[in-house]
Amino acid sequence: MSDTFDINNRETWDWIYPDVSADTPPEGDYKLNPRDPHSFYQISNGVPHLHQCPPGMVFNPNANPGPVCDHPWNCSEADIYDWAVANGLVNDQR
Repeated sequence: MSDTFDINNRETWDWIYPDVSADTPPEGDYKLNPRDPHSFYQISNGVPHLHQCPPGMVFNPNANPGPVCDHPWNCSEADIYDWAVANGLVNDQR
């Protein structure tokens, strides 16, 4: 983790669970990738499987209905940071 917090850079976020594993608290059947906004983990039988979003898309946990790969203009890293803080995945550094 970097010493300088940048809400637009996940590598500087204070992740409570920096490594996605079956022990990470569930986010439904999906988990944020702490290192890459262009991918996500889907949980199957307690095992995380990495999925890539199509080129130019990012994983949006706030999408309605359900989390999806979305256009980046529909979900800023700041929105995802707020979601991660609210779901106990990141310590709020603001």
